[in-house]
Amino acid sequence: MTRRQERVASLIRRILAEELQRRIVDPRLERMTSITRVEMSPDLSVAKIYVSVMSTAARQKLSLQALRSAAGRLRHAVGEQFQARVVPELIFKLDDSLQRAAETNALIERSLADSPAKPPREDGGVDALADDVEGEDDDWDDDDEEADGLVVEFDDEASEEDGSAQADDTEDDRQ
Repeated sequence: MTRRQERVASLIRRILAEELQRRIVDPRLERMTSITRVEMSPDLSVAKIYVSVMSTAARQKLSLQALRSAAGRLRHAVGEQFQARVVPELIFKLDDSLQRAAETNALIERSLADSPAKPPREDGGVDALADDVEGEDDDWDDDDEEADGLVVEFDDEASEEDGSAQADDTEDDRQ
């Protein structure tokens, strides 16, 4: 879509969302109905409005029928707020992407809950490496002096003396 099509689509989406919340009273229209996106034709004469209805398939069809029957009133509302020569025709379509995403997430969560814990991989993959690192963390709190690493101790008094000695040296160099 061009920039103009996107601006018009955004404006129509905002107007329709406001109208659905405030003015459209239809018992067939499900409360959990939302406008997911609006696509404009290149000449701005047709707007495809994709709506998501979080309900059963039968209630989705009823909500879509309610929107289609209210299309004239909604188009009039768009025309009042939309300063254009031609008010686009409104075509409502069902967008089930949100419902499919929710179903996909439920399937993923169910499969994760049903799957047993994986044993470490034999080929030395990431899982085996993670187990090795976890094993090393057990020794972290031990104060082993025989550790393979280097132990550095700081003496605060010596550090202060060294810092003042360095400061004196720099003053001597300036003179």
